[in-house]
Amino acid sequence: MTAKFELIADEQGRYNFTLKGDDGQALLFGVSPDGRIAVQNDILHVRKAVREDHLFVPHDAPDGAFVVLKDTNGYVLGKSPHVRKDLLPGLVDAIKATAPSAPIIERRSRSQPAHH
Repeated sequence: MTAKFELIADEQGRYNFTLKGDDGQALLFGVSPDGRIAVQNDILHVRKAVREDHLFVPHDAPDGAFVVLKDTNGYVLGKSPHVRKDLLPGLVDAIKATAPSAPIIERRSRSQPAHH
């Protein structure tokens, strides 16, 4: 399996994305369902934002920790899954390594397979 951004449309026609690593695990979720073009634009901003460490904002959670990725204007682009605190640096490294070159694969709904 290869890393990818899954661009997903729900039944109401709203789009969102999930960045998946080479192993198929979710690394980053889009946080703002919107139109297809807006979400594609968010993906482009993710690709730029991962170059700057200060745009990754860690947060504690009852079940561990997660990171929020923002753009230079403070707009939240995505949120990671919750992981143990000691695994957070590795998750950030995986997002940084994966996002810049991951292709965008579009899906019609969360229950349909990805199209290449």
